[in-house]
Amino acid sequence: MRCGGEVRERRGRSVLGLAAALAMAVAGDAACSYPPTQLLVVVDTDLRTSPLRLQLIVRAGTAAIADTAQPDREWRWAPGREGDVGFIAFPASLGIVPASSDSSDGPVTFSVQIVVESTPPATLRRIVRGQFVRGSMTTHRIFLSAACLGADTRCRMRAPCTLAAYCEESGQTCDRGACVGLSDCSTGRMRCGADCVDTRTDDAHCGRCGSACTSPNHCVGGVCAPDCPAPRRVCGTNCVDVSTDVRNCGTCGTACSTAEDCVSGACRARCSPPLAECSGVCLDLRTSNTNCGACGNACATGTRCTGSACQTVCSAPQVVCAGACVNVQTSSANCGACGRACAAGQSCSAGACVCPTGLTACGSQCVDVLTDTNHCGGCGVSCGTAACWNGRCIAAPAGCDAPRVYGGHLYARCNGPLTWYQATDICGLWGGYLAVVNNSAEDTFLQSLGGGNPWIAYTDVVTEGSWTWLSSMPSGFVNWCPGEPSATCCYGPYPGCPGGGVATDQDCAVMNFVCSDGSHRWDDQNCCWMNPFLCERSF
Repeated sequence: MRCGGEVRERRGRSVLGLAAALAMAVAGDAACSYPPTQLLVVVDTDLRTSPLRLQLIVRAGTAAIADTAQPDREWRWAPGREGDVGFIAFPASLGIVPASSDSSDGPVTFSVQIVVESTPPATLRRIVRGQFVRGSMTTHRIFLSAACLGADTRCRMRAPCTLAAYCEESGQTCDRGACVGLSDCSTGRMRCGADCVDTRTDDAHCGRCGSACTSPNHCVGGVCAPDCPAPRRVCGTNCVDVSTDVRNCGTCGTACSTAEDCVSGACRARCSPPLAECSGVCLDLRTSNTNCGACGNACATGTRCTGSACQTVCSAPQVVCAGACVNVQTSSANCGACGRACAAGQSCSAGACVCPTGLTACGSQCVDVLTDTNHCGGCGVSCGTAACWNGRCIAAPAGCDAPRVYGGHLYARCNGPLTWYQATDICGLWGGYLAVVNNSAEDTFLQSLGGGNPWIAYTDVVTEGSWTWLSSMPSGFVNWCPGEPSATCCYGPYPGCPGGGVATDQDCAVMNFVCSDGSHRWDDQNCCWMNPFLCERSF
């Protein structure tokens, strides 16, 4: 221990708790002729997060911290631990005495900080500049507010946790993050109270100290005005767009005449209807291909502006139908005019719906009036159950099914039953003959008319074994069952049958006969037997 209460502890300045500092002061008085020199720091906080570390770091004058790795003193705080060894109670009293290397009446700078042991740690900090006064104890009271936890050191007026507070304690003011003399505000700023402010933009000192703007106004050019985001501008007390405002065109106060509009910040002659101004030019938006319906709305290639809308442009004879170019002379969906569709089977020719060659338009249909039973010979002529053949309604022979048309010929299946000779006569009276089968397709068609072994026109009644078609219609097609024709059998006689009803002759052919192998083909039978028959009539 040395005179003046100087205490060497580790190295550098000594930091003591209040009780130890006072005890050393008493000891100093006993050994020295002048009173002890000491700074008393009283620290309090409203922060009660657990656990906390209170640190006191001392620097002499403006020298750097002597040992940043090991602060001069550190205490802990935790609920219920006050008074325990190593723990401290708030408010805490800390004493600082000068070391042998310090002047006993010189300046000293120290910081007091509280570290919240969280992840990451948070810090409350206050920097204080004090003065040792030989033989005196100077007291500094410091309050660390929880509201300032984590605050930076940018200048904020009257904030106890920021650089501003440090400046005020050192007899200076804070200007743009730096401590300056109370009369040393930078150009364009002035001192209002202890602060350097720009009265052109400061909401609390707008135009002059103490003239505060009220919400929602802000200080703009030293005048309280509504909030006016760019590119708008405050003119007087109004926020205007100088690119379009006729009273403030280009700059505040530049007014356009009653015959002018403000366009892009310049006064220009107003366009008379139906013209409108686009980039300083009067245009008709109804027909302008580059400004169709609105400024800047350009029509695409192949379109032009008509009635303020971009329309497709078509070359004659095409016209616009539903936004597309259509030739109404040939379009089946737009025949003669947009939306006029031709019926199924029709085509569009010279703007009219027509049927294919050989067909006639009946209502919405294309029909063959030579064969259509509902339009036989003309539209609307119905044959009922008769067949339409060559444009005429032809009824079947009595007792026969409705006639059918196949391959340009007319066929009727007659139930009979009659002999082959009788069937030949009935078909002749109808204007036809017993059916002649020319190929397998016709054979299949005739089978579809019905079963029952119907007579056809094939016979060897003239010359045994020489089969020919009774009709003048030639055919080389045959479709006998296996083993047929067999020529003779064991049935008869048939009195009254032409040819005497010879018991053993089988000279006439039937079709649709069930063969021994299960197929349906032809068989030779006695011409006097009673069977259904097939009549054919050609045009």
